[in-house]
Amino acid sequence: MKRELPQAGEVYEFAYPFSRDTHNEWDEEGSYEVPTWKPGPRKIEIRNHGDMDLENVADAMGRQQITIVGTFKPGKFPLRVFYTRKWIDPDGKVFGKSACRITTIHAFRSLVNGFRHEFKMAVPALAVGVKAHV
Repeated sequence: MKRELPQAGEVYEFAYPFSRDTHNEWDEEGSYEVPTWKPGPRKIEIRNHGDMDLENVADAMGRQQITIVGTFKPGKFPLRVFYTRKWIDPDGKVFGKSACRITTIHAFRSLVNGFRHEFKMAVPALAVGVKAHV
């Protein structure tokens, strides 16, 4: 069975892990930290029988949105998919650059299947840097 090729204008949206972060903003009184969401999990160090290991941990789930610009088959080379990417954070805010990205059809199908690496969800009370919105 042959899979359908992505068509220009199609939108793919799928769950994506987010981690809490902060960034600095400035006003007339100086700089202050503002909580924000960052796409992807954060890495934390864990001890496993005396060994140090890294683990991917997400604080919440958001979404990634891919919009197809078009496809092109350059001669004997694999089909290329041109697309734009946006993020929807766990609070519903949409952000991302409008740059056109390019990948092979195989990599594109892997991309729209969701986050590719194993991760765990943080326990909310223990999530580092999580602050309540006022």
